[in-house]
Amino acid sequence: MKLRYKQLSKAQTDKLRDESIDIKELLFMLNSDLNSLSPKSLKSLEKTARMLKAEGLQLISDKQLEKVVGMPGATVSENLDLTRKARSQRALIAGFKAKKWYHWSPNSFDAFDTNRSDLGAHFGTFEQARYRANVFGGKEEDIKAYRIRGSSFLRLKDVGSFHADGIALQMEKKGLLKKGEGRQIEKEIEKDWKLRKKYDPYLKGVLIAAEYTGIIYKNTHEGAGDSLVILRSEDIRSVDAAFDPKHDKGHGLTL
Repeated sequence: MKLRYKQLSKAQTDKLRDESIDIKELLFMLNSDLNSLSPKSLKSLEKTARMLKAEGLQLISDKQLEKVVGMPGATVSENLDLTRKARSQRALIAGFKAKKWYHWSPNSFDAFDTNRSDLGAHFGTFEQARYRANVFGGKEEDIKAYRIRGSSFLRLKDVGSFHADGIALQMEKKGLLKKGEGRQIEKEIEKDWKLRKKYDPYLKGVLIAAEYTGIIYKNTHEGAGDSLVILRSEDIRSVDAAFDPKHDKGHGLTL
């Protein structure tokens, strides 16, 4: 079940920023199936909704808020075998490969929002993740390991950006776009970079329709080796996840 809400107003946005609330994370929760959110995320959503209501900036209706409060949250099935061997077997059955991929972030979250930047969430080697941590003054302890589901990846060149203007022409040459379409997209964004908001989701949709899990590329900026861009959050799990079959299409990293 998903919530219905109006686009955030300027007053709501200003208040959220004043309260240091992550707006993109909030939008991710608002656009997610409530059944896929963890108890922690549901509590955070409830708290934010109540805060805005108290300020006369109601985000969702009282009826919808009741539904949020009444949701138990996505939890692991009772009596599920959580030994390492059992979890690994379930992961492989669900299509999650054994190879570990790494991602650095200073933030704590229950699921990746793959609509947050360019086409999805980026993963690479431990050394690549450590490079990003060093660049942003982060801690190595915030580097986490993940397992990725799927084996269909489009190989592209790393030109420094995986926004639409960095990959459209490459996708055209791969036969995923009509002749001339890739160049046209690049030209339009060159004139107005805000058009990335239009074309990033469009190219992502093309890749999903072609049944790609994501993009794979030889990283030329952050360290040797391949890196990935994963299109959908349900294809990402923590290496310590339960890999509960009940939540096979869930977004939670630990499910």
